[in-house]
Formats: sequence, structure tokens, C-alpha cells
Amino acid sequence: MEQLISELQEAGIGKVLPNEPLSTYTTWKIGGPADLLIVPDTKDELVSAVRLLNKHGIPWFSLGRGSNMLVSDKGIRGVVIKPGEGSIMLALRTRSSMLAHRTLSSSYPSWPVEKD
Repeated sequence: MEQLISELQEAGIGKVLPNEPLSTYTTWKIGGPADLLIVPDTKDELVSAVRLLNKHGIPWFSLGRGSNMLVSDKGIRGVVIKPGEGSIMLALRTRSSMLAHRTLSSSYPSWPVEKD
């Protein structure tokens, strides 16, 4: 995880917060730490973060505004991605078809993130 954190920081990807309590980011104000919380501010930062996570084979979970979300006091293993002040629409695609479509917040248009 240290290597990943170093690469994320070198890439200038928003905030990179190890062992960050998720209670700060949920409306119920409960939840233990994520192994790593990434807070990208732009779609380019998000794309770079996802590519690095895929490169290292590390699972990740997207956390929107934190409503309707109960996080265990044990936290979440792996990486949690929480959009920064801007809003990001995430579309995951392969070259031929849509895999998933997830709104992290709402104002950016949708755009693809492809695994290298």
C-alpha cells in the first residue's frame, strides 16, 4: 500500500488519506476507517487514480455523498474513492460495451475510464 500511496501522491491526485475514518463522510456519522481514502477533485485525477489501482490490483469502492450508507465500525478494506468539491459522473467501459455507470455526484458529463 505504501508504494501505491507514493504513486498517487506523485501523480498529484487530490487527497490521499490512509486509515481515514469514514464517519466523517457519511450522513449517519458512523463508520470505521478505509485502508485508503482518495478524494480526487477532477475527472483526470480520478482516471489516474483508477488506473493506478488497476495496475496494483487493489479493489476500490466509490462513495458518493454518504447518504443511505452504513459503514461498519471495522471500516472498509481496500480503497474508497470519494469525489472532491466538484462532481464526477463515472462510466466504466470496455472497447465494445458499457460495464457500469455510476454517478459519484452529478454535474460533470459522463466519460470513460478504461483499464490499460
